[in-house]
Amino acid sequence: MEEDKTKVTSFYRANKKHVLAGIGFFVVLVILIIGAVIIKMNQSSTPSATIAYTPEGFLPSTMTLLIDDQGTDVLFVNDSDEPLDISESSTNPEVYQIGILESKNITKPKKVHLSKSGTYTFTNNKTPAQTTVIQVITTEQLQQQ
Repeated sequence: MEEDKTKVTSFYRANKKHVLAGIGFFVVLVILIIGAVIIKMNQSSTPSATIAYTPEGFLPSTMTLLIDDQGTDVLFVNDSDEPLDISESSTNPEVYQIGILESKNITKPKKVHLSKSGTYTFTNNKTPAQTTVIQVITTEQLQQQ
């Protein structure tokens, strides 16, 4: 046992610069990873709006959101006892983002990212009369109104 300890000590003394450099590299790597995680957490935006689904339908049934070049997030929350089967459509084919919210059985809050201006209609596929319409506009469009 004492011989093993001596070997380790001798190795450390002989390679002290390399060992310290390795430790330093590891510390820098950990700091970079933590920094990247913090940046990513700060980039995940808080939703601009929340739409609740209740037994009576979506609340609110219409809204207008202002977006910047990063887009905006909307949180869908199912406040009913039934799973929500929802889909999205748009009057402008350039706006429609396939799969933006083609979800069945939403039971947990679901965040949707809207990156283009336009009109988005979200429909409860089980009760198609229940919709919510989101008008997304840019600052430029707002100033023109």
